[in-house]
Amino acid sequence: MYYFSKSFIFSAGFLFFLFSCSTIKPTPPKISVGTYEAPKIETSLLSIPVEMELGKYFKEADQAVPYQFKGNEQNCEGVSFSYQFDRKPIQIVGKGKYVDIDIEGKYSLSLSYCAKCTDLFGSNNCITPRIPASCGVGEPMRRIKIQYSTAIDLKNNFSLSSKTELKKIDTKDKCEITVFKYNATEHLVKEVKKALADIGKKIDDEIEALDIKKEAESIWNTFNDPIALDKYGFLTFNPKQIEVNNLKIDGSKLKFNVGLSAQPVVTSFKPNIIKSTLPNLTNLNNNEGFQINIEVKAVYDSLNNYLKEALFGKEIELKNQKIIIQECKIFGANQNQLNLEVTFIGSKSGKMYFVGTPQVNDSTQILSFPDLEFDLETKNVLLKSAKWMFNKKITDVIRNYASIDLKKYLKDVNKMIENQINTEVTKEVILKGKMNETKIKNIFPDKDILILQASLMGKLEVQIK
Repeated sequence: MYYFSKSFIFSAGFLFFLFSCSTIKPTPPKISVGTYEAPKIETSLLSIPVEMELGKYFKEADQAVPYQFKGNEQNCEGVSFSYQFDRKPIQIVGKGKYVDIDIEGKYSLSLSYCAKCTDLFGSNNCITPRIPASCGVGEPMRRIKIQYSTAIDLKNNFSLSSKTELKKIDTKDKCEITVFKYNATEHLVKEVKKALADIGKKIDDEIEALDIKKEAESIWNTFNDPIALDKYGFLTFNPKQIEVNNLKIDGSKLKFNVGLSAQPVVTSFKPNIIKSTLPNLTNLNNNEGFQINIEVKAVYDSLNNYLKEALFGKEIELKNQKIIIQECKIFGANQNQLNLEVTFIGSKSGKMYFVGTPQVNDSTQILSFPDLEFDLETKNVLLKSAKWMFNKKITDVIRNYASIDLKKYLKDVNKMIENQINTEVTKEVILKGKMNETKIKNIFPDKDILILQASLMGKLEVQIK
């Protein structure tokens, strides 16, 4: 009898020991994707200021026209003359849609006057002594200023139209010959107009040869390419439409805005992109800078590192017992919620499953699970084998530490995007950008990924040498 009692007590104690140290192994929850309808993402609009230096094109037009002109007209009767006109390089002053082109020069005139000619001896001869006169000969050459105006506009096919007209010739030092009452200045102006007749056409030819479409294609193709975000994946803008507006000239620079409508997306994998061709110009009426609305598709593994770092080694004491968390990870979606799998050791060891609805605070950008609770199967197992673990303290700890501060993540993404969009597209085209803010707006669980809707704000500009 004593032996039986001793054996019974030993067996009961051993069973109690085994039971108390048994592993908690609830059945993993089923993964079930909810039938939610995510808010439609608005089309993103990017306004990209573009700056082109026109100086070299005007310089080429300037160099195509001589810097010195000479001419003469010999008449037997009346005024005969010869002239020399020397000009300086053209000066460009742009404002709005017009470019004022100033050409300063100087001239000299040699004249002679014959009152009467005769052909009595078979050829024209002046029968009176010729009266000579001059301006700018043997003295400083006379000054003259010529002004052109060029109107520039953009056609629907991305080409530029240019129309250059002579606006004014200002003869600062007039040449009036009093001895025979002759206004040589008017005659000089007529000759200078002839001499400079080609300069307006040369300017128009150079401007209309500018390949704006080529530059637009460079920008379009740049935004077609996925942008690597290191460990965070790839950003693809997916441009859809393009516009060019606000054409204006400032000094020697041609400035305009390239507007893009796009449907950006961030993926954890490099997408296969079929590049779209540059479409025709359209009217987007977008504002300065950009606010991009995107979908971020994050695989759960990319978030599990944050959860593991936040919860690893956390001890939870309950009624003189304790558990130590070894790992916490997202197990999968449960309708519009997420399943969290927590591995632990201590007074008990095993796994627990929790379910919670992911939410992002708009101001703090913290991802949390405010309604986190035990999964139903985990709850049933705990009530049967470890009732002391079915405790609000556990859910509170998991809920508090399972919050993920996305600001650092978004700051890193901003920095990487900024690094990528500050680039030399070609030797002539430089893209510059500044990221201001990125915010997560909505979040939706899917089978293997977490879909986040976000907005990115910043500025871009293009410089064309």
